[in-house]
Amino acid sequence: MTEMHNTGTPSPAIEPVLPPASPPAFAAGVAVGLVVAAIAAQVWLAQHLEPLTQWQLDVELRSLSSLALSPLWRWGVPATFAAALGGLLALRVRHVLVYAVVAAAAVLALALTYLWAMDPFTELAGHIRG
Repeated sequence: MTEMHNTGTPSPAIEPVLPPASPPAFAAGVAVGLVVAAIAAQVWLAQHLEPLTQWQLDVELRSLSSLALSPLWRWGVPATFAAALGGLLALRVRHVLVYAVVAAAAVLALALTYLWAMDPFTELAGHIRG
């Protein structure tokens, strides 16, 4: 029987070792997280703005307030950003700037939805004298 000797050389790895994520990949992940958070907040806001649509029938609102309270805007904005994010991930876009622009647009749309929907109440509160 022949003897087997250890030569000291390591055997080849069975599984490939992946390099750590690069900073651009991390930044894209942060941007994706921001988009997902903005979508979740927009859905929450859309649900909680529903009672204001009844108030809208009694008072004439500015066009931006009525836009923000419309079901098309409230549910269309998160659906649009979810579709955009899904498309970017399906196409495996690697450019961080694309994800950053989508994240900025999602956060901006969230802020504008809130500001436009609450504008009549802000204006009304300014007229109240104590």
